[in-house]
Amino acid sequence: MRRVSEGGFFRLARSNSDFAKLWGGVTISDLGSSVTNLALSLVAVITLQVGAKEMGFLNAASHLPVLLFALIAGVWIDRAKRKPI
Repeated sequence: MRRVSEGGFFRLARSNSDFAKLWGGVTISDLGSSVTNLALSLVAVITLQVGAKEMGFLNAASHLPVLLFALIAGVWIDRAKRKPI
């Protein structure tokens, strides 16, 4: 694996537009997800005046789809017949 020198990351991003688009999209998506999680918690606490127990349920509910769908989809895909590329 080739090691990127100091400042090489930005040089790579400038020279490869596809990589720059991917990196920018992932960065914006992560920032939006963080803002949404913070805003949802603040709305629940300030507007709805929820307690610690309800906040725990809210946080658990936000992670529940990952547990349900990702694990099931992973088992389903793992057991599917592999197709040659």
